[in-house]
Amino acid sequence: MARYALRNQDKIADKLGKARLDMLLATIKSDNAHPVEVGMQGGYKILEFTDATFSKAKHLFAVVGGMYDVVQLAYISSSGLK
Repeated sequence: MARYALRNQDKIADKLGKARLDMLLATIKSDNAHPVEVGMQGGYKILEFTDATFSKAKHLFAVVGGMYDVVQLAYISSSGLK
């Protein structure tokens, strides 16, 4: 099972707020994190995660790297949030 790391966490917190960053981190670090590959964008594989606490929300991330079992992600967008 892969583990996920989110890059640019400070920039995300500055732009979207600490609460949103915490939501994204909880989602990718959840034991139930089962992303779905939804395509390619700019040469990067795009993964869609269902939010860990709000099942109607989806988060898109680009896979920008990885080493061993850690996949490095870049946040793209979210949908289905209030």
